Amino acid sequence: MPAALASSRVWLKWAAVIVVVGLTLAAAAVFVVLSNVSNWAKQKIIDTAKDQGVVLQLSEVDVSFTLLRLRDARAQLEGVDGITAYLKDVDVGITGFKPNSIQVQGLIVQTVGPPLALRRAFLSWQDRHEPAASLNVPPKPQIKNIKITWQETLGTPPFLQLEDVTLSAIEQPYRPIGQDIALRAERAQVGSFSLAPLLLALHNEADSIEIGLGANRWEGLTVRGGWMNRPGADELHVSFGPVELAPWLAKTGLLIKDRSLAAASLYGGLSALIPRNEQLPYQGNLAVDVQGWTPPHPEELQGFPFGNSTKFETSFEIDRALTSAMFTKTRITSGEFRLKGQAIARRNSLLSASVQGELKGHIPCTALAGAVAESKLGKAYGAWVGSHAGQIVQGNVEITLQVNADSRFVSQAKVVKQIGVGCGLRPLTVRDLLSLGLPPVPDADLLTHIGQDLPHLGALLPPVPSIRLPDLLPPDLMKPRAH
Repeated sequence: MPAALASSRVWLKWAAVIVVVGLTLAAAAVFVVLSNVSNWAKQKIIDTAKDQGVVLQLSEVDVSFTLLRLRDARAQLEGVDGITAYLKDVDVGITGFKPNSIQVQGLIVQTVGPPLALRRAFLSWQDRHEPAASLNVPPKPQIKNIKITWQETLGTPPFLQLEDVTLSAIEQPYRPIGQDIALRAERAQVGSFSLAPLLLALHNEADSIEIGLGANRWEGLTVRGGWMNRPGADELHVSFGPVELAPWLAKTGLLIKDRSLAAASLYGGLSALIPRNEQLPYQGNLAVDVQGWTPPHPEELQGFPFGNSTKFETSFEIDRALTSAMFTKTRITSGEFRLKGQAIARRNSLLSASVQGELKGHIPCTALAGAVAESKLGKAYGAWVGSHAGQIVQGNVEITLQVNADSRFVSQAKVVKQIGVGCGLRPLTVRDLLSLGLPPVPDADLLTHIGQDLPHLGALLPPVPSIRLPDLLPPDLMKPRAH
């Protein structure tokens, strides 16, 4: 009996050892299998992505029975230089060897190069890799912490940075065809300007893109732009208005001493053609209407018809390297005040340029005479002089405006104004003089204006002489008496 008991104990001991060894071997086998599965899964993911036109680089892949986890992945579209996606963490839920969920934590989309060239390369990639029809459509990824950047070249800092980006649908599309997406970035950096948040409405079609700035819907947008495919060229367009200057100036920190300009509103638009022949320059037109502001002018010209707004219009031509721009057919119009000429801008950096220009115009002496007469003689006499100015005055006042400015130092801009007066009296016959008729009866308004221009009479009178009067008593009586 004792021998049998001892034998049983030995067997149990060996059995325990066998179980431990078996579990160890099983764990090692599972580890080896999962390791091989991870390597196999990693290569399978890379090969599958390649078949779909995506060049994928994976740093780490973890596989379990219910989860596939990717770490520090880098993806590029095959044949598209300038678009790279960096994925920090990707968790793919698995049920029955099929994905049931995709969670992405941390996505950076880096774009480098001319935007239109990137779009053409992307559309070409889509044509080469049309998605195959399949019943096993993967679930829609849930992505958090999206960042989008754009830079001119890899050697330059990003010009555009959007952080904490969220994408959503737009209820009322821009057009029945195409795709509409609302974009919101909690923080945005555009050059040296910061926006928080940035709201965009995007509409995409095969031959056009429309972008609305400032809202996630198309109704009520004040700034809108887009791209359209034209024969042999790409067309870019931007329209805006009304844009109040005061809030924008407050955000940018720019100071304008002219209060009427700071309180004005802007309307305008820009259109540009970009030929696909890279030997041809960019060409386009620009128009801006500043509502509620007219150029500063002396008090004597208050009666001149400047209107209630100032319009700036020009045609431009920009070289392909974006180093200089020539502005022709440039016009500034404020009521009857008109200047025209040309200017040239030379680029200093991505966001700054120096401008040199010259504008010329003239004011008819007849209009000038009427305006000055009203400011000097009052409304009644001023209107009478203005109505007969064409019979009395001839000639023009020539105006030349020269500008030399650097956008980095706006306060140091040089503006030179040259005025040449070419006004004179028309030769009048006695019949011409009689046809003028009699002026209106002098009124209080006329006397008030004349009185303002007359010099102060007290200033013209000679000073009152200082006369020393004699003493009222004889000299001996003025002396004190001796007691």
